[in-house]
Amino acid sequence: MIDNSILKEVGTALYGKQWQTDLAKSLKVSDRRLRRWHANEFEIPPGVIKDLLTVAQDRRAECSAAVALVRKHIEDNK
Repeated sequence: MIDNSILKEVGTALYGKQWQTDLAKSLKVSDRRLRRWHANEFEIPPGVIKDLLTVAQDRRAECSAAVALVRKHIEDNK
């Protein structure tokens, strides 16, 4: 069984305090479904963990691009 705390840990890291709705959208599930997984009302399907990894990797790429953009702006404005 998958530990449901991973949803909150990853969701908070990716989206902040209001993580549930945004993470549900990224996983293409209803926020009600995600809340039920988080509350341990339903078991998290194994495929969701793979999707969670993909979402985290995509967000990391977006953040890396944002960091590069800010660095370029700083360099261009010295």
